[in-house]
Order: sequence, then C-alpha cells, then structure tokens
Amino acid sequence: MLDRRPGRKPPPNVSIEDRDYIYAVVKGTAKRRNLSSETAEKYTQMLYKAANYLGERGQSLKGSDDVALNHLSSSVFKTNKHVGIALRALQKHRGGSSARLADVPRTPQMVPLLLGAYLLLRPRLTGRSLKAS
Repeated sequence: MLDRRPGRKPPPNVSIEDRDYIYAVVKGTAKRRNLSSETAEKYTQMLYKAANYLGERGQSLKGSDDVALNHLSSSVFKTNKHVGIALRALQKHRGGSSARLADVPRTPQMVPLLLGAYLLLRPRLTGRSLKAS
C-alpha cells in the first residue's frame, strides 16, 4: 500500500506536522478507496505541493479550512487538476465539503437584480419629449 520512503523528503516548506497529516490522510484514503501504491504516491506528491505553497506563506495544510482548500484548487492550482483531486480527497477524509467552487450554487448577481428592480419601479416616460434646458 503506502510506505514512507526514508530517502525521500517533502519540499522544504512542508512542516513535520503537515507531513505526518498528509501521510495519515493518504493512508486512510488509500485504504478506504483501495488505491494502488502509485495513486497513493501521486496524492502524496500533490498534497505536498499544496502544503509547500501554504508553508511559504506561513500557513499549514492541516489548519486550512474548506474555503481555503477550494480557493487553492480553483485559483492557485487551477491548471493542475491532480492537486484539486487530492485536495478534495483530503476534504472528504476529514468529513468536509469536497465541492469545487464551480460546483457550488451561486447566489444571483446583484447588478442584474437591481437593474430589473429599477426597470420595474421607474416612472414611466410620458409621450412628452424631454427639452434641453
């Protein structure tokens, strides 16, 4: 399944706490989903990328909430779908929301709503033309 490779180190900005957290998450996900060792290793690498990015900014993967993880997936790692997949697996492992931002229903935009209200409530123009003053 998943082994720790003693000769391989995580990126420099991944804390020991995040390294151990990633190991536990991937181990649990691999067992639950019956992942191959290659897939589990790919998840580990992708989570290391996210943890390294957060570590450069003084944050941790373990301490990040679902909103931060969704933001990472949809903006910072937008072009790397594998990081997004690993982040969603992490969210699912800890019982959080694994929905991507694109999947989240959005509230109606305010501008069209306000414009529609204005058009409905504005006084009707009479047939008189407006004169320049």
